[in-house]
Amino acid sequence: MNIYDQIQEYIDYLPDSYRQDMQLLHQSILDLMPAHNLWFIDGKNEQGKMISAPRIGYGSFLKKHKDGTATELYQIGLSVNAKGMSVYIMDPKKYPFSTSLFGDKIGAALIQSNYIRFKSLEHIDLNVLFEAVRYGLGYNK
Repeated sequence: MNIYDQIQEYIDYLPDSYRQDMQLLHQSILDLMPAHNLWFIDGKNEQGKMISAPRIGYGSFLKKHKDGTATELYQIGLSVNAKGMSVYIMDPKKYPFSTSLFGDKIGAALIQSNYIRFKSLEHIDLNVLFEAVRYGLGYNK
């Protein structure tokens, strides 16, 4: 199964309360980043045990570790878990957003060091969410 099919299967499997929002976010990020790497992380370890929520990822960067090695990661990620939907915004140097940049404008969302979590798109300002995504991609720095 190719990555597009894996992602669509994941979205189709989501509960009704998240499916439409996730499809909208997925398509919007694809429109914003059409030529970037696409990832699907199923959340399972080598033994097939679920250890995290599945994630869709877009773009890539190398995260450098203190020991001199590097790991390729996605720049933007989407996930659904028991607490809601999360948009991960990764940056190789620092976390690209904070409550002070977007917290007052985004609506009912929790902003942490590298993600924005919310219950549904109706609780947030979608324009502000995509402003944060563009900021994380370096469009507004």
